[in-house]
Amino acid sequence: DKFRLKICTTLREDGKPDTGEFNQHDGAPSRADQFEYVMYGQVYRIEGDESSTTDTASTL
Repeated sequence: DKFRLKICTTLREDGKPDTGEFNQHDGAPSRADQFEYVMYGQVYRIEGDESSTTDTASTL
């Protein structure tokens, strides 16, 4: 099995910022089209990250 990870700031192929909502039926090309499984969002803090300086309660 192979694992491929892509980290990007937008799912849009043209590089413009996202609106924050995903519409599967809008027909516009997306970087998500290249994958079977996609996680997209904002990471505030990863649990167990001792170097984190933020006090955000949100975790993955």
